[in-house]
Amino acid sequence: PQAAALSMMLAGILSLTFMGFAGLGGATA
Repeated sequence: PQAAALSMMLAGILSLTFMGFAGLGGATA
């Protein structure tokens, strides 16, 4: 259960970071 929660949290952080970079790129472009 701990590994599943960790992987889910990692995926959430990765997706949030990707969305943040995409938003930043769109704003600068």
